[in-house]
Amino acid sequence: MRHWNQWLTYVVAETLIRGLRLLPRAVALRITRSAARAAYYIDRYHRRIMMDNLCTAFPEWTNAQRDRVCRQSFLNLGQLLTEVCRLPRLNKDNIGKLVRYDQVYGRENFQKAYAEGRGVLFLTGHFSSWELMPFAQALYGYPLKFVVRPLDNPYLDAKLTQYRRLSGNTPIGKRNALRALLQSLRRGEAVGLLIDQAVQAHEGVWTNFFGRPACTTHAPALLALRTGAAVIPAHLVRNEDDTYRMVFYKELELVRTGRREQDILVNTQRFTQAIESMICQYPDQWLWGHRRWKTQPPQE
Repeated sequence: MRHWNQWLTYVVAETLIRGLRLLPRAVALRITRSAARAAYYIDRYHRRIMMDNLCTAFPEWTNAQRDRVCRQSFLNLGQLLTEVCRLPRLNKDNIGKLVRYDQVYGRENFQKAYAEGRGVLFLTGHFSSWELMPFAQALYGYPLKFVVRPLDNPYLDAKLTQYRRLSGNTPIGKRNALRALLQSLRRGEAVGLLIDQAVQAHEGVWTNFFGRPACTTHAPALLALRTGAAVIPAHLVRNEDDTYRMVFYKELELVRTGRREQDILVNTQRFTQAIESMICQYPDQWLWGHRRWKTQPPQE
């Protein structure tokens, strides 16, 4: 029965995907934004999570300020749906009309590492239409490997994997990803990691995130310390005209004291701070609907 439910879900989703891909982009965006506005009222569970997270991150804000960002977070998901469905329409000739490099924090901040033959580790989070960033990066000539969590529906997961590969990228399943990423970085290749969501206690270390303990993956610190890869914070920003720009900050210098556990903790905290700074700069473009602090620190 589960198999048939998943297949039926896929058939319905495939119809929606094709429709959003074939329609003019402006029309597709209106449709998914309308659905997102409705979801804001219907999905009380995620709306509550968003508001709780915003209270934690910005206690000085008014409820009206938090509600505005909450609404925008729903709209971002609607826009993400449109952009993912339309990935097959993007190519090297037209990507510049939709996604460009930031004029201040652009590709020069990672090209130096490429020129030196070093691996590049891009640290990012769930900003704006985040699936679009690695896709565009590959079309500009910089393909990468990135870690993904498989969708629960295997048919939808296969479709999304197919789309992610269209521009030349290589998505890697979370299981046994560390070895593949180590090998890629040692070959001077680029990898991308989303580091803004909660992990289980055995998968990370405790960092300070908006003033609260947050269990954060230690994989980026492990990879960087073992390979010497350049660590570049990056994220996608949606412009007012519904185009995007890719922002790549300057390389983060690694802390190396020779004390492994301490180095992992200190560098993971610095990486977390980079993500927090991005969120503070663009709070209305981050995914607030995730329970970032759900993993609780051990009781003393």
